[in-house]
Amino acid sequence: MDVGWVSALVALAGAAVAAASVVVTVLEGRRMRRNTEFSVHRDLWWQRWSWVVERANSGDPHDHDAAAFMTHALTTRSWVTADDE
Repeated sequence: MDVGWVSALVALAGAAVAAASVVVTVLEGRRMRRNTEFSVHRDLWWQRWSWVVERANSGDPHDHDAAAFMTHALTTRSWVTADDE
């Protein structure tokens, strides 16, 4: 084989590896973004329900009313998923 052909094949193989690397990086980025969104959603959900439980266990009747109101508000939001119910 000629040196020119070998160089062309090596360049072509390098381009294929680079293209595959870009695809893998994009797919991995999308996966990580979904996982991050899920983690943030779960963390916020936990914080909200912790607030409700604190108010529900309070000795103040006004806190009980606030907990009941917030429970209703949390369960009727459009962003509640089937896993949350």
